[in-house]
Amino acid sequence: PGDCTASYATDTEVALTATAATGSVFAGWSGDCDGGASTTTVTLGAARSCTARFDADVTLSLEIAGSGTGSVTLDDGSNTTSCSSTCSQDYSVGTTVTLVADPANASTFTGWTGDCTASGDTATVTMSAARSCTATFDEADVTLSLTIAGSGSGTVTLADGQNTTSCSSTCSQDYSAGTTVTLVADPANASTFTGWTGDCTASGDTATVTMSQARSCTAVFDLTQFALTVDITGSGSGTVRSTTDSGIDCPSDCSESYADGTTVILEAVPEDSASFLFGWTGDCSNAGRGSKATIEMTTSRSCTAEFRPTGE
Repeated sequence: PGDCTASYATDTEVALTATAATGSVFAGWSGDCDGGASTTTVTLGAARSCTARFDADVTLSLEIAGSGTGSVTLDDGSNTTSCSSTCSQDYSVGTTVTLVADPANASTFTGWTGDCTASGDTATVTMSAARSCTATFDEADVTLSLTIAGSGSGTVTLADGQNTTSCSSTCSQDYSAGTTVTLVADPANASTFTGWTGDCTASGDTATVTMSQARSCTAVFDLTQFALTVDITGSGSGTVRSTTDSGIDCPSDCSESYADGTTVILEAVPEDSASFLFGWTGDCSNAGRGSKATIEMTTSRSCTAEFRPTGE
């Protein structure tokens, strides 16, 4: 800017080159010179006047917000910068900057605010002046999958300290990352809770799981089982068999377990004509001397069949 006027012979062609200082950018020519290139030419057929315009760099301020984490890549077509926290970058006036959001694990990108024109995780901003954009990352929800297994039935209550959910069959529930969930198993009638498997840390019917990522737990309910025991006494001989299943076959198999509520019919058969059934005792005493006894397995049961020699 020290010497801005010079004289030249008529028809001289003069080349002018504009050089921006640090922190500024050449913005273009006006007057008898035109164009946006830093170098231009002018032919002196008469007195001429040219103006070179310089603008200062402008700043793009980027804020990373939200409960989650992530990074944003800034690309101006020539250079790429990555920010994982609040940052700023200087650009020439008129530069178009593309910003791409990339959430970290257990986070999700939720949107742009400020001067950015956005489409999903990508935004653009034209640097005609200083600009400001905010990228928001929040903690991602993670899924707890619960399976109800076993021969029985029951419900599991899931509580995160704010909300409670009850599942009586396989289900799933989303939670914020880091949430601790307490699960309590409650067996239905005639069922027994037998344990937890999977990601749950258990103590009896209660389990906890911390949702640092997707988790899976299984609660096992089995039908309540009761033992039926058969005894054969007396000086005669014979067998006792279950006619409702292949379980009891005494004296070779005299004890079996049955689900709560099962009806079992026992039949006493003398070995031959030299013996006869004298009668039932124990939980089958209501059968008297009949060959068959019916038992409802609502608790553990014990039946005795007495055989005596014929003629006694």
